[in-house]
Amino acid sequence: DDGPLNGTSNILDVLEAEQVPATLFMVGMHAQASAANRALVQRARQLPLVTLGNHSYSHAYNHYRHFYGDTEGVVADMVRANAVLGLKPVVHARLPGRDVFRLPSMSKNDTSL
Repeated sequence: DDGPLNGTSNILDVLEAEQVPATLFMVGMHAQASAANRALVQRARQLPLVTLGNHSYSHAYNHYRHFYGDTEGVVADMVRANAVLGLKPVVHARLPGRDVFRLPSMSKNDTSL
């Protein structure tokens, strides 16, 4: 989640050595941050037991209320991440934030949902 990050290479090593299937949700902005991160995305894409998932381009810049207030912007952000990560529909995705679409009367600690 939120990768590629510093530990992504270690995770890929373990998944490959142990032949464990996994889905890694990557952030497009992180994928583009360096040549090393781009190489990690490529490596993950080449592993047969690894599925890459879209975790947005910007990760909402950690401003979730503003981000989710612009529906077209959310879609554009996800589409941009698809392009950066080399994903095509059907795409596995996880939106940034914990539970952004909860009802306004619910708190993030509400366990009834």
